Amino acid sequence: MQGFYEELVFRGFFMISIIRKNTIFVAVMVNSILFGLTHGFNNGFQVLALLNLILFGIFESIYLLKTGNIWGISAIHSMWNFIQGNIYGFNVSGMAQSQSIFIFKISNCEIFSGGTFGLEGSLLTTIVLLSAINMVILYNTALQLQ
Repeated sequence: MQGFYEELVFRGFFMISIIRKNTIFVAVMVNSILFGLTHGFNNGFQVLALLNLILFGIFESIYLLKTGNIWGISAIHSMWNFIQGNIYGFNVSGMAQSQSIFIFKISNCEIFSGGTFGLEGSLLTTIVLLSAINMVILYNTALQLQ
């Protein structure tokens, strides 16, 4: 449910409110930066985690603007958190999970594991998010050309 509420607040309300008086670019960036900063007091927060959370906010914002569907981004966000924490047992935004289906030993290489913050602080997540942003933009561009 947390992913749904974050999307409702940041994208469904905050971003849409900003768009009414600013450009789409400003709305996407402001809500994404604030989304990243709200996680700043979580355990293990670091610069790469902030970057990835901002990128996640940009991805979710573009997805919402292209589809007009808050349910899709809410599902993506909720499943992202659920799979990381409840299935694989990784920390989610610095919060440890008490129960999970699998238990993995996290590598000491924080650039790839995200350290105590979890996968959201990983360079691998940066690559995945940049790819996802590009795919959403390219897919919608291709649809417009048809």
